[in-house]
Amino acid sequence: MYDYMRKQRHKFIYEPFTPCSKKEAQDAIKSAELFVEEISKFIKKKNPQVKFNF
Repeated sequence: MYDYMRKQRHKFIYEPFTPCSKKEAQDAIKSAELFVEEISKFIKKKNPQVKFNF
């Protein structure tokens, strides 16, 4: 999934006239939020004193 999004980002940056659908953007944001949440859980498990304000 992340490889696909990386390719889409590349198109968006270097081919600005290639459209990105609203649903595709919303799905990418949701995926990124889930990724950050999982990373936060992992870091808190390794070091409970670390706090993030996302």
